[in-house]
Amino acid sequence: ESYAVDTEFTIVTMDPSVLRQWELSQYQRLADAVVAAGIRVLACQKLVDPWLCDHLQHRGVTVLSRLSLRHVDHVQRMTGAVPIASLAALPERLGDVCGLVGRAELRTVCQRTYIVLHHAGQGPAAANATAVASSRAVARPCATLIVAAPDESGLAELRRCVPQAVRCLQETAISGAALHG
Repeated sequence: ESYAVDTEFTIVTMDPSVLRQWELSQYQRLADAVVAAGIRVLACQKLVDPWLCDHLQHRGVTVLSRLSLRHVDHVQRMTGAVPIASLAALPERLGDVCGLVGRAELRTVCQRTYIVLHHAGQGPAAANATAVASSRAVARPCATLIVAAPDESGLAELRRCVPQAVRCLQETAISGAALHG
């Protein structure tokens, strides 16, 4: 048997700047919606386009990009925010998926900079939560411990010791008892 295959097609060439202009217009719409919703902290597991990041920062929005899956989960649990899988899945009202977060501060540990997010009800920023509350937003307690070592051998030792210490703390929290010393 033989089949006829239609191989006729048209190749359209386009100036790359046209695509970038369209992309920037979409980012502009997103930024306008974020600012209009009163969102002050935007957390993203992936890299945020540098133009969008700069644009939002100039408009007073702190952008947390390239968070690991673990950190995105902690931020979601702490704030009560609803994760959005893609820009195509954005809700009509961004306020419906936002959570609450208190102040964000930078800390430097061993020459590395980290961002510490506080609960909305914590410290002096409690009265000025910096995101829009959602009727579904239920914040749950969470804590992140940052452990650093000056070299690979110290890091290897921490990889063995920290899980044991965490298990010990969990058992202490469950039992409610601790001995001095």
